Amino acid sequence: MKYRLKGGSHVQNNKIYHKGDIIDTSMDLCEMFRGKFEKVYEEVTDTGVEIPNLRARPNISPPPLADEGKEAATSEPSSDTGDVSDESQYGKDVTKDFPVAEELDVQVFEKSKWYTVIDTDDNKVLNEKKLRKKEVKTFLDELSEDDAEDDDDLDDED
Repeated sequence: MKYRLKGGSHVQNNKIYHKGDIIDTSMDLCEMFRGKFEKVYEEVTDTGVEIPNLRARPNISPPPLADEGKEAATSEPSSDTGDVSDESQYGKDVTKDFPVAEELDVQVFEKSKWYTVIDTDDNKVLNEKKLRKKEVKTFLDELSEDDAEDDDDLDDED
């Protein structure tokens, strides 16, 4: 059966799909992901883009498509989870709840009350273990202190 992705993105069989893409699968995606897919009855082909083996690189997200930013701004909110553009493999982007995170050039994600801090430069997970919300501020403060020490070291070299 073929299905059209109604919003956001979806990864299946080592392919990434974005809003409007067609997925050809034997699974009932409408049943598995209520509200995210619609059945397609016309003759169309699978439009997913092959992505590198994600299991070999678990801490790296696939690169965004050139026009993905424009699409995210106009995507419709999902009835289940809020704005689908805020979702990632780490959960919902909650960076705005931690102002110091933006200063440190990191992102904070929440999934099932567990938090992950990602370096935006190389998409690397910075915390060794998942954090609870109250631990995130302490972790970010420690990162800020480390960052300040690194800046002092650079000043000493001048």
